[in-house]
Formats: sequence, C-alpha cells, structure tokens
Amino acid sequence: KLIQLAQTEPNAKAHPPGAPLIRHSKGIHLITRPLSHRHAIAVLDRSAHFFVLPWRGHSLLATTDTPFTGNPDDVRVEEADIALLLDTVNTGLPDARLTRDDVLFGYAGLRPLVADPANPTADTYGASRGSEILDHGAEGGPAGLISAIGGKWTTSRSLAEKVVDRIGMQLDHSPRPCLTAHRLLPGSEPPKHALTETISLPDDTREFLWQCYGNRMDELLGLIAETPALAAPLTTERPEIGAQIVYAARAEMALTLEDAVFRRTGLCTLGDPGATAIAAAAELMAAALGWDDTHRLAQIKQVEEKLAPFRKTR
Repeated sequence: KLIQLAQTEPNAKAHPPGAPLIRHSKGIHLITRPLSHRHAIAVLDRSAHFFVLPWRGHSLLATTDTPFTGNPDDVRVEEADIALLLDTVNTGLPDARLTRDDVLFGYAGLRPLVADPANPTADTYGASRGSEILDHGAEGGPAGLISAIGGKWTTSRSLAEKVVDRIGMQLDHSPRPCLTAHRLLPGSEPPKHALTETISLPDDTREFLWQCYGNRMDELLGLIAETPALAAPLTTERPEIGAQIVYAARAEMALTLEDAVFRRTGLCTLGDPGATAIAAAAELMAAALGWDDTHRLAQIKQVEEKLAPFRKTR
C-alpha cells in the first residue's frame, strides 16, 4: 500500500479527471509589539474572526482566510495582507493603534481544504476543516494508493489513525489497538534529569530550553557537555543558544539555514536578530552539514531576503 498525504491536488494518473479534490486557503500571522501580556483577545469582523494572542513577549495576530489558486511555493505575506489584518484589528480594538512599523515579522501558510463539488467557489472561511480518505483504486485509479486530504494540524493524529485502520482492513490484517490518543508527544514525558544538574546554565536559559524541548533538553545538554561554547546565546537580544542550531541540523532534519532559524528555532520569528546572530547560526550549520563558504553565504542571503520586508529601514 502507498499513502499520499495530499496538500496539493493528487496526480492526474492517481485520480481520474474531474472536479478538484482540494481548495487552498491562505492564512497569515503577524508578530507585533505586545497588546496584552496575559490575555487572548478575540476580534470579530463582519465576515470573520481573528485572535490577538500573547506570544514570547509580543502579540501574535491570526489569521486571515482567503482563497489561493497559485503555486504553493509562491505563498508569502503580501503588503495587502498586512494592511487588511492591521485594519481589522485596529477597528475591533481602537486602542491598539497598530501601524506597519509595529509588525516585526509575518508568515503565511496554506490550508488544504476538502473541495465542495456543489459549490467550488464558496468562501473558504466557512469551508469545512474536515478530512477525507480517498481510495484511488475504488475510483478508477491505481489500486493500493490511498490519499488523505484536508484536515488540520490539531486533528492529524486522528486522521493518521483512520488511514492506518483503513489499510489494515484492506490487507485483511487485524492490527493491535491504536495507542496514539493516549501516547504523549515527543519531549513531554517526565524529565530524565541525566545531565540537567551537571551542566551549568543560567536559570532563564534552562527554563527556556525546557519549554522548547521538554525532556529532549538532555540531548542539547549533551551537545553542551561536548562543546561548552554552544551554551552561549547567539545574540544578547534573544534566548536561543548555539546548541539549538547544532541540534536542529543533527536531530531535527534542518537542511537549510531557513529551516534552523525560522522553523526549528525561533531565532528569526520575532524579526531580524541582527547580522551577527545570523552569521553565527550559519557557521554552526556549515560545520554540522559540511557547507563551503559559497553555500554558507548563499544561505545567509536567503534568510536576509526573507527578513527584509520587516526591517525598519524598508
């Protein structure tokens, strides 16, 4: 059996031509100066709702919901998206008085929604966030190919369980009862404490690592035990330390500098951390993955380009 997790339209050979199976909805998030340090705020609009959430000492504004029909690789935060979200929040929270200069960073993503053949151009805001499991063989496509379409991050474990159960039935196999609903997420098991007490770190760094990694923090402490310099912050303005970049490359499949500073750590998700921090992260990635200077500098350039729209000097 072959499983396809379809965030884009399944290959034409896998599914006969017809109405699209998936619609994309674009959503953006913005990070701004803090509007509230303790409370989550709901902002109601005529046709949607938004949230202002306290996040890492700042506010996270989320999220827009607009149909998207382009290439998924081209998804990005546009100035029109920023203006719309700021206007909505300022209308709902007049005292916020957010301006473009208050936006430190933003990111965009796509929701792979199950298309409604009866209403293919409907507003995506009201579209179902449900999921479907498609057996291509039963629809005239290749036998043994199953696609999971739709769904969302918070229901992905449930969807995975249903897919595995479906495959088990087709293979005439009776699997053991699935335990995913009761299994803890990685890092959330009780602390190991193997290295926690033996590695000297500032209390705030220790607490930060625990919040980020849970009991996997011991793996970072192991890196620090080997190379004490990895305990140093990448910049005095942010809590991230060098060990996190090395861990991202060795244990979290980070292949690019963008992976490390935007997706595996939060170094750049509050905006530009400064050229020194980015260069330090690039040096660590280069050492871990064997990059030459040309590739390292190209990786830095890509990160700089992604941060450029949110710099105060734009």
